Amino acid sequence: MNHALARADADMRERESVSLTPALSRCLSVIATHLRHALSSPLPYGGGPDDDHAVPGMGGEVPGRRRGIELLPEPQGSDRPDVVLERDPDQVANFVVPVVRVERIPDCIRYVGLAGTAFLLEGTGGLAMTARHVADGLVLGESAVLFIGNDGRWQPVAIQEIEKHPTQDVAALRLEPDDYSSPFTLSRTEEHSSLHYTLWGYPDAVLHEIVDSGGMAEQRPDLVYSEGYIRRRITRALPVVRGSRFYELSTVSGAGCSGAPVISGRRQDYWKVIGVYVGQRRSEGGDLAVGYAVRISDLDIEAPSWSALFSANPEWPKF
Repeated sequence: MNHALARADADMRERESVSLTPALSRCLSVIATHLRHALSSPLPYGGGPDDDHAVPGMGGEVPGRRRGIELLPEPQGSDRPDVVLERDPDQVANFVVPVVRVERIPDCIRYVGLAGTAFLLEGTGGLAMTARHVADGLVLGESAVLFIGNDGRWQPVAIQEIEKHPTQDVAALRLEPDDYSSPFTLSRTEEHSSLHYTLWGYPDAVLHEIVDSGGMAEQRPDLVYSEGYIRRRITRALPVVRGSRFYELSTVSGAGCSGAPVISGRRQDYWKVIGVYVGQRRSEGGDLAVGYAVRISDLDIEAPSWSALFSANPEWPKF
């Protein structure tokens, strides 16, 4: 504070020494007086220009306050969802999984190809969601989702039941019984343009990046992160995807990410799924590329039984 006052007073004296007019000198004197008064008063949320947290007279911090902007409290400890999402994608692979076609041969199951992405719901004991067009290509007994085992290798888990939404590009998958865990719940919030989102999926574009000892490319799904914002809401049919209730997204995640969860970007909604990624469109001139997601909040408008997925203990959406 004293340095700022000294600079203001010195500046005023310097200007007076070069024969300023009396009116301008009086003006500079008033400015210096106001500056002296302003800097001698307490700052509203901090102790000084370079201190975002300290409060005069308290010697501590105000959690969640910074330059007068209200911030949400930070989650504590290793369970912080942003730590899991941003620093440990191997953890995300426990509940965002590749959907694959398989072939049963003596003594083993052979991987045939990637069908898309799915995600598990919290508290369901093995209920997952994906895009309906992904489910359309699945045959029970010849399809599975993959988890990473303790040895780092993919472990297939059979899909035992498929339920397809009657009007939207969404489907539910029932996995073989096991002790599954997931933080994802479905959001009832109707979102709008400019909301930021995150997404995890298994794009086709990275399937063939691994080469075996013979120099041949191997198919291996790899979990990839993307993010963006909602460009607009669309409530009509589109030529490229099934349904009529979409978010248009700013980022193309790619083929293979169909069925991936579109996760709310709000800090308090880390694990809220607001959409299911179902496709993308590129303009002929190449100047526009957008993605599309089915709006989760509207799932039960034309299919009331799907409201069971929004409960505290989500249930299978039987018709």
